[in-house]
Amino acid sequence: MDFFKSFADKASAATTQAMDRVHERVDICKAGKKLLEDGGEAAMSIMIAKRTARAAISEDEAVLTSLAQTASMYEDAAAKLRRAIEAPCPEGVTGFCDFESQAEVYEARAKSMREAVALLEKGVQDAKDAAPSASAVEEDAMLLALVKGGEAKLMDGVHQGLDSVKKMSEAATQSCSGREGGA
Repeated sequence: MDFFKSFADKASAATTQAMDRVHERVDICKAGKKLLEDGGEAAMSIMIAKRTARAAISEDEAVLTSLAQTASMYEDAAAKLRRAIEAPCPEGVTGFCDFESQAEVYEARAKSMREAVALLEKGVQDAKDAAPSASAVEEDAMLLALVKGGEAKLMDGVHQGLDSVKKMSEAATQSCSGREGGA
């Protein structure tokens, strides 16, 4: 019997802790919504500007990573083409005589890409350092501003949805802990 009581107590504590996190998360989201509502178009423009700047920084890093990976692929292709021409060409294979010139083109392309990466990497840290700061409330406001995109109905539904989530979390806490009144 002690095992089951201990298990139930642990489950209740874990549920209460999870519900507290849900409530905190819901409150942050509500505060983000309020920031947009109270701040009007100015707040909306600011949140969209911050979100756009952060997206650009993220894409910047992704482009550099992709460029470096593509350079590696070109280098790998050139090496494989060079190895392939060391053996005799089987009958029926076309373009074998072009492998050497293709390898040279691919090596040159890879070199250009590596130089571009080296040049562009110099400003990445500056861009990261210049990224707009944002509180947790602003993070949610940015997402809401992004989603809003002209759909006023969505903003009305967010408030109702958040209230529903909060009520469901309270009900779940009550049913898991076996007590009335919430966490």
